[in-house]
Amino acid sequence: MTRLAIKLSRFAAVKLNSLVIKSSGTEGRGPRNIRLFKNTPSIGFGEAENAPAVQEFELTEKDLEGEALTLRSGHDSYAEY
Repeated sequence: MTRLAIKLSRFAAVKLNSLVIKSSGTEGRGPRNIRLFKNTPSIGFGEAENAPAVQEFELTEKDLEGEALTLRSGHDSYAEY
């Protein structure tokens, strides 16, 4: 299993509307699952396995071709990271 962590460092709130994952090379190869965490600046892979994610995606072949994944939003501001 290959893992990748992307951390957004900022000094103000960032609102994300969507996320695009585009696989290059062999068709259909890419991540199958994405978990998003909020306000966890030092989370590691071990903690991320058991921590509750604010949103999770199970990617399809269409998603890996660059289809935008819409992030949840609402009064609880899940899309504000």
